[in-house]
Amino acid sequence: MRNREYAKNDRESFIIRNNQYTLIDNTTFSVNISHSLLPDYVLNFTCAIYDFGIVRCSIDDYGPYKRFKISNFGPVVVDSQASKRTLTLSSQPNKIIISTQQPIYESLPPNSRNKVLANSTHSYSLEVSMDPFKVSYLVDGEAKAIVNENQYLNYEIHRTIEQQQNIIHTAQFPDATKYEEDINNLYFDSFGSANRSIPYGPSSVALDFSFPNSQNLYGLPLHTTSYTLEETINDEPYRLFNSDVYGYPLDSKGAIYGAIPYVLSRSEKDYVEMLWLNGADTWIDIRNDPHKNAHWISEAGTIEFFLFAASTPDAIIFKLHVIIGRAPIPVYAMLGYHQSRYSYNDEKDVREVDEGFDSRQIPYESIWLDIDHTVERKYFTWDKSKYPDPLALQELYKNKSRFVVTIVDPHLSDDKGYFVYSQALQRTDISLFVLNKDKDTYHGKCWPGSSVYIDYLNSQAREFWIDLIVNYPDTSDNHFIWNDMNEPSVFESIEMTMPKDCLYFL
Repeated sequence: MRNREYAKNDRESFIIRNNQYTLIDNTTFSVNISHSLLPDYVLNFTCAIYDFGIVRCSIDDYGPYKRFKISNFGPVVVDSQASKRTLTLSSQPNKIIISTQQPIYESLPPNSRNKVLANSTHSYSLEVSMDPFKVSYLVDGEAKAIVNENQYLNYEIHRTIEQQQNIIHTAQFPDATKYEEDINNLYFDSFGSANRSIPYGPSSVALDFSFPNSQNLYGLPLHTTSYTLEETINDEPYRLFNSDVYGYPLDSKGAIYGAIPYVLSRSEKDYVEMLWLNGADTWIDIRNDPHKNAHWISEAGTIEFFLFAASTPDAIIFKLHVIIGRAPIPVYAMLGYHQSRYSYNDEKDVREVDEGFDSRQIPYESIWLDIDHTVERKYFTWDKSKYPDPLALQELYKNKSRFVVTIVDPHLSDDKGYFVYSQALQRTDISLFVLNKDKDTYHGKCWPGSSVYIDYLNSQAREFWIDLIVNYPDTSDNHFIWNDMNEPSVFESIEMTMPKDCLYFL
């Protein structure tokens, strides 16, 4: 990986030239940073400090191609949960100090009914170093995290393969691409014997975060390795990439299923957490010297992140939920035992399982029906040869204060006789499905066979999906939905998911 080589070797830094910066609406600091060798290689850095000492930063380019920025689509809700604080700026030699006018409560104000969280106040500030560019996050004057301390900032500029062939790296594009031995790796993503195209060429971004007082780093869930994040310098980095990894290996930093991009630092007296907002394939290197350091590398998109600190575990989790939102309170029945297996033969089989629980006086809340309850694995259907009366089955469970849960996956059969697919095709003004690189509907193989995939970035596709759930045939108020395979899973494909050059509605 070229960004790892970039970190190992001598590299030029980014700097702030001419001390020219602005304060937008008195709440957002903005400054251009440029490459030390190329003044025209310019990026824009912005930051804001919210209630509870939450810091939000982004680094964007001025390139001609629109990069995907995850906060434009969710899941960030911080702006509805907290307010940006009014900032004051001051200058020191080679530094800009960004601070708030008033101390900030660590969690909630003293008059809040929530007495669990700490009510102390602190001063939160940012110290922006100009040459080389780096940012320190300070609480009560003490650095809790340092951004770009190791100068790993990399922001590759889009260019065509023809442009790349004419580049003298150190003069025109002094980024991590100079460590890529094979130019084809900049335009094709190889996996085994297959190649996936990278339409816009090199566009990776990278940045490092140091935690000066850290004893241990935690986070990056969904990896089958140590709870404490391990150093990766002589090992594979941690990977974040949604994929359906059946039979995954143990003690591995490889990606499985979901991607949760946060790291938590714990010291003797407090906690510091960072959240990396980038939806692309991402790798994280962990270093222990001289400080605990997390080096984030994403193959595309922009750089956007949050930093926040707290003195207690509940306060640090509270602040994370301020950013991403709180989980809804689950339905009471969801807290009990649920019975599920792959799979039940038919309704008779389901009733026998239910009677077995009753005869043994074992309480349970619901039965979960996998794909075999459907017609040819087409979701929102019932195979009436196996389940002749779904409503009667749900009524049976309702009378026992139990529920029926059926599976629904995001891949849909592309059989034109299937009512869901045919309804979607009636929308001639816009496609509700993910497209391939040629702007045709992408077809992949999953449980129903040849399938299409709903494009959930399209608001009209989301409305279509909601309507399907609301009008689910042969269901009652005693019915719930189980959403599965949403990595999304694609059989007989690279890494069991869709190609990276698929197109989405933006």
